[in-house]
Amino acid sequence: MRILLASFKYSPYGGLERDMLRLARHAADAGHQVTICTGSWHGERPAGIDVVEIPVGGMFNHGRAVAFDEAFAKAKQDIPHDVCVAFNRISGCDFYFAADNCYAASMPRKHLQLTLKLLPRYRAYLALERKALAPPSNTIIFHLTDGQKRDYQRAYGVPDSRFILLPPAIGEGCARRQDADMVRLSKREELDLNDNQLLMLFVGSNFKQKGADRVLCAVASLPYDIRSKTKVMFVGNSPSGKFKRMAERLDVSSNAVFCGGRTDVPELLQAADLAVLPARNEATGTFLAEAIAAGLPAICSSDCGYCDLVEMAGGAAVPEPWNQELFNALMFEYLMDNENKRKAAIGYSATVNYGERAAVELEAMEKLVSERK
Repeated sequence: MRILLASFKYSPYGGLERDMLRLARHAADAGHQVTICTGSWHGERPAGIDVVEIPVGGMFNHGRAVAFDEAFAKAKQDIPHDVCVAFNRISGCDFYFAADNCYAASMPRKHLQLTLKLLPRYRAYLALERKALAPPSNTIIFHLTDGQKRDYQRAYGVPDSRFILLPPAIGEGCARRQDADMVRLSKREELDLNDNQLLMLFVGSNFKQKGADRVLCAVASLPYDIRSKTKVMFVGNSPSGKFKRMAERLDVSSNAVFCGGRTDVPELLQAADLAVLPARNEATGTFLAEAIAAGLPAICSSDCGYCDLVEMAGGAAVPEPWNQELFNALMFEYLMDNENKRKAAIGYSATVNYGERAAVELEAMEKLVSERK
């Protein structure tokens, strides 16, 4: 089977990109021919997988997204394929991986309609979403949470037959290992952390959307004796200048470490004491699933699709509308009682059995191609 995957851009640290590459490698290992078509590729190219770049112009992301949608429609005619999967709002594909929440449903919950009408970005992404998913489109939606399905159905009347629920997926090595305690000690020593210090971990590719500012405000609210022994690592390829300046204004520069994209997240999960992701809009929160698998307690916002998973693991989710004071209080509680919170999270991690997301995707593609024959 010849599989074509489409994405606006690729960088090695984004959750969507990791999902796409996980599927590509799984399919290639199963003997299928895989091509990835993207507007730009940053990082090492995977062996045994073809990469086709279609550079597009535009001053802003939404303009480049529209340009890529148009360019891909032409380019895919020259790329032999039996099935096509879009990892962004790209029209004319057999499957859509819903890494983002339904735009038509999520944005009006956060902004006034008048404001939205004035935003070119909103109009562009909404038009792309409608073109890709609204009838008469027959694109099958790989959705990650039940909430996503409800939103797409309310917005566009998509029938049940066009949805396939995918299990949570985590990065390689994130699940808690038998030598987890040794990994923790080694990584904390590398990070120059002693037994009395507390480490929080924040992982995301868009610091504003994922709520980095909310984390900084919560750190600033901690009593001095707790704040003085607390560090938070902000991991991800996201511009951090404004957040560094914010940390300076809040007098928490010594508590905040902005370290860019890293490849040692599995080890950092073991070294940390608390995961935080107070996102403004997060379809799932793969980082949260990885934290839970590693036995790390977590606090998130209810805007994270995996907030139910966090709560089942003994973590906490701040409900909407956002309450910064509640988040501050929860951070203080989880740091003060961290030993017990970590024990509970470690106990839950032993019960977690993550499904094979890539296997479910590949099976759906094989079924569709078989039915066409």
